[in-house]
Amino acid sequence: MIKEYADIFRRLIVLVDLCLITLVFFISYWLRTHYLTGLLGFNFYVWLCPLFVFLWGGSLYLLGMYKSFRLKSIDNILWVILNSALIAFILFGAVMYMFKVVDISRSFILLAFGLTTMILAIEKLILVLFFREMRHQGFNFRNILIVGTNKRAHDFIHTIDNLRGVGLKIVGILDEDPKMVGQNIGGHEITGSFDDLADILAHQAIDQAVFIVERSSLEKIEPLMVHCETTGTTVSLAVNLFNLKLTVAKEESILGIPMITFQTVSNKVGQLLIKRILDTIISGVWLLVSWPLYLIVSILIKATSKGPVFFTQERCGLQGRKFKLYKFRTMSIDAESRLEALKDKNEMQGPVFKIKNDPRITPIGKFLRKWSIDEFPQFWNVFCGQMSLIGTRPPIPREVEQYDYWQRRRLSMPPGITGLWQVSGRSDISNFDEWVKLDLQYIDHWSLKEDFRILMQTIPTVLKSTGAR
Repeated sequence: MIKEYADIFRRLIVLVDLCLITLVFFISYWLRTHYLTGLLGFNFYVWLCPLFVFLWGGSLYLLGMYKSFRLKSIDNILWVILNSALIAFILFGAVMYMFKVVDISRSFILLAFGLTTMILAIEKLILVLFFREMRHQGFNFRNILIVGTNKRAHDFIHTIDNLRGVGLKIVGILDEDPKMVGQNIGGHEITGSFDDLADILAHQAIDQAVFIVERSSLEKIEPLMVHCETTGTTVSLAVNLFNLKLTVAKEESILGIPMITFQTVSNKVGQLLIKRILDTIISGVWLLVSWPLYLIVSILIKATSKGPVFFTQERCGLQGRKFKLYKFRTMSIDAESRLEALKDKNEMQGPVFKIKNDPRITPIGKFLRKWSIDEFPQFWNVFCGQMSLIGTRPPIPREVEQYDYWQRRRLSMPPGITGLWQVSGRSDISNFDEWVKLDLQYIDHWSLKEDFRILMQTIPTVLKSTGAR
């Protein structure tokens, strides 16, 4: 029932937001025509409204605005709105560019996006303050009975107490052992044993019974769940029965069979979709505008050393999928054959080979590496979907073959041109385990916000010429 109520509330908020966005679009048109002249007719702008609303609504939804809205902090809400505004603005401009819409008023677009951002922020702040006041007054709570007193139950009780905005109120706790009645767990009294369930349901207003028991007690609670079913009491069973520290559980159906799926990678599907869209747009635009630079670098490489302009190498991407990675060639054409003779000078502990002042690097190659220009062809890999702008370093297959089992988890997200390992001082890292730990830290805490932070830190890293050796 909690999920159903949350779904209804989510749909209502989405509907309100879409209506507000539509209204602000036309208010912006009125303001623009009322105070300034030179705007094209109303019919020209009407067809833009659905696109405007779709991009705004889609960005808000994919960035998680409507997921657990009542639990969000004000800072998080404002961050989602601002990022949605930026994404919607970029995509709107991209559509206008692709369809060569040159007659649209820039002042109108800025006014529409700015006013929408402000109105949505005000609306969300009002909602947050309203719900907080409702909770403070004691309204809109759902009474729950917790069956079980193990550590998982203790953690659940602690979470409810810290998140009053979720709308749950603990009215009783049951333990399998009658001797535990009257004792305290997480600041709440154990009000009965399993045998007292029927009496409690008969004399108290219980909206939902939540069973959080050990695996060994699953058979013992079946009669209790049947009794709840008979009396019409909603039942929930906690299925975090395994001591998994990194995985996230989610409900799904495979061929019609209900499953609980455990995964270690991010389940923020909407944000991952936005990440891929931005990767495609940014890499595509970069490839279009930077071709003169590519031409200059190609001429310099050909003029200073023998061999091809581009260096291609097989690398491992998502879950070990192999692909051809492209870079500007910075080494002599016999670099691979000379690798064996240099292995004793490797400065990296682990399967990765790195040495300072590698004698195989060409004069122009040293310059390209210093300013990370040799990485630029990888924008094509990003555009093709084999890589991302931000991610982990794409390894060579022979390196992957030497990985310990825990190190393979760094392949659970697409590799990137830059990443946490780069902005954290990659030239100073000499232990491969530390490198992998940085990659896993990125994977475990991934978000669009984290990608943006890494991207902003990459710029000064490149400008300071502290790129890869």
